[in-house]
Amino acid sequence: DRGAMDSILDLLVGDFQTLLDQRLRENTFNVRLSLEAREFVLSHGTTSEYGARDLRRTVERYLTRPLAAAVTRGEIVAGVEVLVGVDGERLRFEFDRVQGIGA
Repeated sequence: DRGAMDSILDLLVGDFQTLLDQRLRENTFNVRLSLEAREFVLSHGTTSEYGARDLRRTVERYLTRPLAAAVTRGEIVAGVEVLVGVDGERLRFEFDRVQGIGA
């Protein structure tokens, strides 16, 4: 059901945030998905037949890999909050400086 899918998505995003915090330490940043981004990920990662079976791969494809590439390119700096929205058939990332995070 929908509640279970939302919970699984929360766990996956939480795991990703924990991984960021562990690997980047003082250079970490927060990730926050808009309702539209949550809908996008859920619609691309769940089916009525298989449930949330593909959700982890969907998070990897649309969220983890693009953010890792942005970090590598130096587009994301310590202490920002990455606001995740939707732009057509992809996720859109906006960066907002937050007090008390990172350097």
